[in-house]
Amino acid sequence: MKLFMRKKEDASYGDLTRMSRLMKTDYPTLLTWFDNTIMGLGSSFDRWRFHDGPIEEVIQHVEALNALMNEIKIRKAE
Repeated sequence: MKLFMRKKEDASYGDLTRMSRLMKTDYPTLLTWFDNTIMGLGSSFDRWRFHDGPIEEVIQHVEALNALMNEIKIRKAE
């Protein structure tokens, strides 16, 4: 039996799921992360498409962008 079990800290907002780490992050940092993730997506997409890189990197960037965009969208609505 585990003594210290982590419970899932994600919350939902309508049909959007919020990640606890993003919820605790200030807005300017979210925008910086979004900018950096867009650049990472472009780079990983190029490596996958033209240099036989792993598609998993592209998928990770897309999922991260989606999570960041959801958090930005929620904060704009509040």
